[in-house]
Amino acid sequence: MKNFHTQQWYNIILISYLSGSSGQFLEHFLMKHAGIFNKGKTVIYETNEWDVKYYCLGNPREDIAIPIVQKSERIEKYILNNSFDTGTDTLTISCHELTKNYKLENKNVSILGIDVEDDISKRYVRNLSLLKENKGDDITKYYKDYESGIKSQNVPYYFINYKKFFIDQELDEYINLCKFLNIKSNIKMYMKNIDYYMYENDRLLDEHKLL
Repeated sequence: MKNFHTQQWYNIILISYLSGSSGQFLEHFLMKHAGIFNKGKTVIYETNEWDVKYYCLGNPREDIAIPIVQKSERIEKYILNNSFDTGTDTLTISCHELTKNYKLENKNVSILGIDVEDDISKRYVRNLSLLKENKGDDITKYYKDYESGIKSQNVPYYFINYKKFFIDQELDEYINLCKFLNIKSNIKMYMKNIDYYMYENDRLLDEHKLL
């Protein structure tokens, strides 16, 4: 899959992902890197589902736990049209798939997508979605709509390959992502974090005979 690269610096990374494709964990992992704004808290559920909480982005006296952005309109209403004091750090936002008929207006945004088009990724993500979110539908059959929802936006975008990044843990896939995000890679952290995360996913899938 071709990625659209840019030399310009963007301070908001919108992580658009299909259910079960580890978008929230990816956001948590990226927040461990210097240059990515740390929003403060991540909740981990028994199903190894991760939920990044958006604390300290608004009124400091109020814990703002903005849920996963499920509707495109809420992205701009709650986040993109607000000014958050992140210093020089990049702000990450995780959201479910963008719709094709919605156009991002904020030019400080670039989109990070997760490619699950190959058969191995489709099977793995489909089973994770069934286990973690009780979705009876095969979420991966919507991949083409998901992909076009990203590519139709007039902003830079980049896709990581789920199989290469999570299952096979290919270092080049991680390093190239860091180059796109303009952050320093940490190979040791990548290997330890992704390996343990996938170990827990495999264990849960095996327990439910979905591996």
